Amino acid sequence: MLNIFIVVSNVFIDGGLGAALIQKKNITDIDYSTAFCWNLVLSILLSVILFITAPKIAEFYKMPILVNVLRVQSSLLIINSFSVIPTSFLMKAMRFKTLAIRYIIAALIGTVIAVILALNNFGVWSLVWSNIVSKIAGVVLLWSLSPFKPSLKFNKKSLISLFSFGGLVMFSNIIEKLYTNIQALIIGRLFSADDLGYYSKAYSVQQIPAGSLSTVISSVAFPALSSLQENKNSFYRNFVIMIKSIAFLSFPIMVLLIVIAQPFFVLLFTEKWIDSVPYFQILCLYGMFFTLITVNNNVSKALGKGKLFFCIKLIERIIGIIFILIGIRFGIIGMLWGMVFSAFFSYLIGVFFNNQLIQYGFWKQIKDIGSYFLLSLMIGLVTYYLGSALGISSNFIKIIVLGSFYITAYLVISYLLKMEGLKIYYDIIKNKLKSVLNG
Repeated sequence: MLNIFIVVSNVFIDGGLGAALIQKKNITDIDYSTAFCWNLVLSILLSVILFITAPKIAEFYKMPILVNVLRVQSSLLIINSFSVIPTSFLMKAMRFKTLAIRYIIAALIGTVIAVILALNNFGVWSLVWSNIVSKIAGVVLLWSLSPFKPSLKFNKKSLISLFSFGGLVMFSNIIEKLYTNIQALIIGRLFSADDLGYYSKAYSVQQIPAGSLSTVISSVAFPALSSLQENKNSFYRNFVIMIKSIAFLSFPIMVLLIVIAQPFFVLLFTEKWIDSVPYFQILCLYGMFFTLITVNNNVSKALGKGKLFFCIKLIERIIGIIFILIGIRFGIIGMLWGMVFSAFFSYLIGVFFNNQLIQYGFWKQIKDIGSYFLLSLMIGLVTYYLGSALGISSNFIKIIVLGSFYITAYLVISYLLKMEGLKIYYDIIKNKLKSVLNG
């Protein structure tokens, strides 16, 4: 319920300056320091605002407990402000391994804290404190692993220069975060807390593959494409490889999760969460488009087309809100299908503008990734009927059998059809093994 307030506040703190630092060609130390000082001051201001307005937000949800929860969580804004610029520094330097190590360790620490506190009956506070501890650990690791050490120097001209592009990215991200979290806001207001719980569980599980893939895309694609913005041919070739590689991976993952959704949820979360299954399956369809939208939107952003990037996001999310408002008339399921249709149209919008920028339009993309979708769908149907025919009672065994069959069939047929997506990952793994063996 409170996530939308923290997430949107974090977007204001970044202010798009992190993206501006990555996209800018000739960056200076004063640019980094100016962005750091701006983020720190703004985070303190927004944290105070959330602290003061917490009672009104709790009143909106009619849950008094949210007052103290939000006030404690507001400290996350200040903690996160110490991460934005060092992360941008490492991303610009393409040091993704360092960022990954930091993220994994911080996430593990937060998970351990959450489990320990939950087992000791801390309730919702187990999530609050684990999140705070995880973020603090992430900051400590980031500053120890990054060579970036800002001074407290501030330059007004530098801020204006960075904000000319970063400001548009910020407004685009605000629109994106509001849209992403508005579903939970609507459900929390119009339906029961149980309904919100089922939806939140389905969404959070779906975000493990879809959100993780999208995060990786944004983290890697944006700095990589930004470095190629003056070389149109290399930009085009690398973007096509990104589209093919993400489709080859995301389509089968989402279809497989749809097929095994019921035994998967019952095994991990027990029968109590069975009502989350249909939500999860629809959200997996949404996730397919979400990953494609993410990689397509990086084109205008990497080329420094801030106004266009903002306009694309605005159009996509206006359409999305319209579909959600129409769908909500038919309940939560209707709202989720509205999200799927809005994602499809958002994908079309992104592809349309990319065709203007790099001449890589809808039909070219369908030609490149359509086979991955069809193959994923066909194997998914066979796997579904196989699961029904076998009648396996154990959820664990059912997941293992169906998952193994799906993955094997997908890889074998991809090999026989000589799909380029498989070759891309084969070359990556082969080159990685060579570098490990050689040194």
